[in-house]
Amino acid sequence: MEAEGRFPQAHYAFDKGVLTLELTRLIESRGKHWVSEVEISRHIQWQGHWRRVDEVSAELRQQHPESFRKIKVSCRNGEEKVFFAFTKVVRLKRYGRKRLVIVHEQPDQKCRAIYREALRSLLELCKRYFAEGKSCDEVLEVLMPA
Repeated sequence: MEAEGRFPQAHYAFDKGVLTLELTRLIESRGKHWVSEVEISRHIQWQGHWRRVDEVSAELRQQHPESFRKIKVSCRNGEEKVFFAFTKVVRLKRYGRKRLVIVHEQPDQKCRAIYREALRSLLELCKRYFAEGKSCDEVLEVLMPA
């Protein structure tokens, strides 16, 4: 496509399955930009050490959740979705300095873990009441009095 010159102003976005050093160098040699996913196992230079992207992401979410900005995106169907994004220029092996964006759909995995544990406790309570022979209506009255 680049050799044919059909889209002289176009930049590139592609899947991680297409990401190769040769492709990105060709795009950059034409003065264009590209965006792609990277494997979560890819190593980036983080605070002077080579670390996996998924490790850095987990550490940021646990220790620095404030580093993720809330972003609202308008979808094609008119629906609005909320994402949380962290962005920083980092060094990728072989690719050099690139902007990394880590995106999550939930503000904090800790909230999900707390919710999951509360739900588990609630299910254990229901299990106990059913084992005692209580009906669904009786259990519902305990959980949510009328």
